[in-house]
Amino acid sequence: MLKGTWDPKTYEDFIDICVKEVQGGNRPTTHFNRIRWKHVIDNFVKKTGKIYDYKQLKNKWDAMKKEWQLWNKLI
Repeated sequence: MLKGTWDPKTYEDFIDICVKEVQGGNRPTTHFNRIRWKHVIDNFVKKTGKIYDYKQLKNKWDAMKKEWQLWNKLI
C-alpha cells in the first residue's frame, strides 16, 4: 500500500466528509463503526477521485485526532 497524498484540498474534503457523518448522528460513540467507515470511504472516493483504503483514512483520522488533542492542551 502506498502512502496517501494529503494536499490541502484532499485534507479539507476528508474533514468535511467526517464532519457530515458526525453531524448526521453516524458516530454515536467515540468512533465510526465498520459500516460508517465504508460510507466515509465511498464518499471520499466520489468527492476526491482518490482511492484510499480503510487503513489510510483511519491513519489520517488518528493523526488528526492526536494533533487536535495536542493543540487543545495548548489553549
